[in-house]
Amino acid sequence: MWLTNGGSSNLVAVLVKTDEGAESVYKNMTVLLIDKEPGFGEVAKGLIVPGKIEKMGYKGVDTTEMVFDDFRIPRPRSSAARAGGVAVSTK
Repeated sequence: MWLTNGGSSNLVAVLVKTDEGAESVYKNMTVLLIDKEPGFGEVAKGLIVPGKIEKMGYKGVDTTEMVFDDFRIPRPRSSAARAGGVAVSTK
C-alpha cells in the first residue's frame, strides 16, 4: 500500500476489503482510521513505515509504504457503515 505524506502524517484513512463474498465490489470495503506517530520505522505496534519511495516525478510530497504486521484497530475506529466504505470515502 502506498501512502502520500506517510512520514509526516499522524492520522491515516485506509480503505480495506472486508467481505470477499459481497455481490458488488462497492459493498465489500470499509474505511479504517489509523492513529500513528509521524516518522519512519515501527510507528505503531504492528505498523511499519519503511521510508520514502524514490520517484521519477512529483517530488513535492513524500510517498511511503505502510506495512501491517498483526496490526490491531479498535472497533470504534472503523467506519460506521461497515462494508460501505466506498460511499464513505467519496463523501
